[in-house]
Amino acid sequence: MKYTYQDSNINWFGAIPNHWKIKKLTELTTFTVGFTPSTSNSSFYGGNHQWVTIDDLDNNKILKTKNTLTDLAIERKKDKIAKKGSVLYSFKLSVGKTAFVETDVYTNEAIAAFHPNTKIDMRFFKYSISCYLINYAKENIYGAPLLNSTLIKCSRVLYPPIKEQKVIADYLDNACMKIEKVIQLKFGTSKVSNSDISNSQIKILLAYKDSLIYECVTGKKQIYKGTEGE
Repeated sequence: MKYTYQDSNINWFGAIPNHWKIKKLTELTTFTVGFTPSTSNSSFYGGNHQWVTIDDLDNNKILKTKNTLTDLAIERKKDKIAKKGSVLYSFKLSVGKTAFVETDVYTNEAIAAFHPNTKIDMRFFKYSISCYLINYAKENIYGAPLLNSTLIKCSRVLYPPIKEQKVIADYLDNACMKIEKVIQLKFGTSKVSNSDISNSQIKILLAYKDSLIYECVTGKKQIYKGTEGE
């Protein structure tokens, strides 16, 4: 099979494969936004409930967080829980950071948790929202991108057949792992800080990684070789 294309009529998608669909994000998954208990009340912190902040999103997969909450802190917020397998996305500070959670967690109010379901491959979803959602952001008074729940609900995503999503996700998992290994071998770490990003070699590798993800999740680069629409 070779892709044939159609105009998506959405600038940042451009031309997309004919058999891919454009969906409202909320047609495919639900999401919740977290909360921050009063920091002046010490009885809210130091409990058994994992609580994700932006700092925890430096890791691709989260099992244990830097801060925890008590039963008292979550007493009226149990509907805010992000179940194991959810994809987290930062939409207020450091917009665009993503991570999987490998246990049930709560998050702060700058993070949206997208819940897993059978309609989508969550790995493909994680790669795709890192490209898609930033395009719906508005600039704050300082010119920095900013999203909110309403903008996220109104966003559109691309929806290939589920089998194709899995193949693309497998390809990107392997390709991104190789890029991260190169960074680790060259610079001694796979975790890149803001100061590291000034290094021109790292910038080139990260730009290549971002470009590769974009090409795959918008269908510009064909990964899947099966029957169209399968």
